[in-house]
Amino acid sequence: MRTVLLALFFSGLLFMPHSLVHAQDEMEASDDEACIEQFDDRELGRAACQGEVHEGMTPEMVREAWGDPRSVRSDVVMGYIQAEEWAYGSFIDRKIVYFVERRVHDVLVMED
Repeated sequence: MRTVLLALFFSGLLFMPHSLVHAQDEMEASDDEACIEQFDDRELGRAACQGEVHEGMTPEMVREAWGDPRSVRSDVVMGYIQAEEWAYGSFIDRKIVYFVERRVHDVLVMED
């Protein structure tokens, strides 16, 4: 049944009422706003809720953006600075986030 409805929708024979589209947009906007409101910094919170990671984010923001890391190392030294390393992805397509004093200090994205 779902396949038939999707086929009709994409062929233009089935139209979604504008009020349903508008209601869905409003729900998504309120979900985004609720996500953003959980963070003190609205700009970084908005980025986290959109799946982006930026310098200055907290661990909570990074978890919102990318979920739980595959691994965490707390014994990383960057120059003379003690850092924590969160790794995401596989060996080939990997993202690494470095935290210093509970804020993102650097993000490395390695893609094949």
